[in-house]
Amino acid sequence: MCRDDLPDQATSAETSAATNVGYGIAQSFRGRRLATDAVRAVTQFGWTIQALYRTELYIEPWNTASIKTTEQAGYIHERLLRSHQEISGERRDMPLYSNVRN
Repeated sequence: MCRDDLPDQATSAETSAATNVGYGIAQSFRGRRLATDAVRAVTQFGWTIQALYRTELYIEPWNTASIKTTEQAGYIHERLLRSHQEISGERRDMPLYSNVRN
């Protein structure tokens, strides 16, 4: 997430923005809640951008660790996006998780 990718803060509701959050943790650092802390931190940073109203994560359904991380960071499962993304030449379903500004 980068401030330059979002509309100016003094914008109307028409130009409100949403963004995607992504992360990766080296195997030797997994299990320490670093990803949860990072997702929380980037989400909190996002709320400092006035035009941002929504953050989203897309996770492969088999990735139970990322699903747990996302839920612990306060994201809510909205729906399953069928055949959402191609990975290694194969179409994959992706659960959509979101966090919205209060």
